Amino acid sequence: MRAAIEKRTSKRSFTTQKLTADQISKIENMVTQINEKSGLTFEFIEDGSAGFTNFKKSYGFFKNVRSMILTKGNIHLPHLKEKIGYYGEEIMLDLVDMGYGTCWVGGTLDRDAFMINEDEDLACVILVGYAESRSLKNKLTASRTRIIRKPISERIISDCELPEWLENGMQAVVLAPTARNSQKVHFDYKDEVLTASVADDYIRDLVDLGIAKKHFEIEAGGHFEWGNGAKYFRVD
Repeated sequence: MRAAIEKRTSKRSFTTQKLTADQISKIENMVTQINEKSGLTFEFIEDGSAGFTNFKKSYGFFKNVRSMILTKGNIHLPHLKEKIGYYGEEIMLDLVDMGYGTCWVGGTLDRDAFMINEDEDLACVILVGYAESRSLKNKLTASRTRIIRKPISERIISDCELPEWLENGMQAVVLAPTARNSQKVHFDYKDEVLTASVADDYIRDLVDLGIAKKHFEIEAGGHFEWGNGAKYFRVD
């Protein structure tokens, strides 16, 4: 399994160390490449702390937030939120490979702090920086609030024993981040046809769908079509 998938955890506390000009340039180039192939309008912000310091719900949840990527796109782009999740997770895993601490944030931020075009939708931001080492108190708190991940058996319905490639993909899906730890994206494998879907009754469910598809593809290969309930095509 790709190391970044296993290594990635949500980081909410960062050091005060700023990114260097060279590091910023590399991240901005990565964002540009994603936008060119996806049609999205992701944007790196060197200091987006105002989106957190002026928002009451963020108090106590985040520390020393500064740099981030705004995951956004034109409201008329087909499958916008799904693509934000898919390509946003691609960026996040690359950032983890580069040694940064990261976190998807959707609800606890002040969107008015960012300059967004009227025809754009800002789904989430991806925090990026140097993760702060956990104190003993924080480690104890984390151990009490650790994510309980649903087993593969609760994430997929199949009419047969899962083949190895499908098992590998689902192992990566289990480790995918989800809004509110909902883990709602579900897979169906029947008559050798695989589909992925989500209830879509929460504002970030389709973002989660895109993230789950990205994780699956990384480990299983192949590709999903865009859309809720869309099919997967395996490449031998």
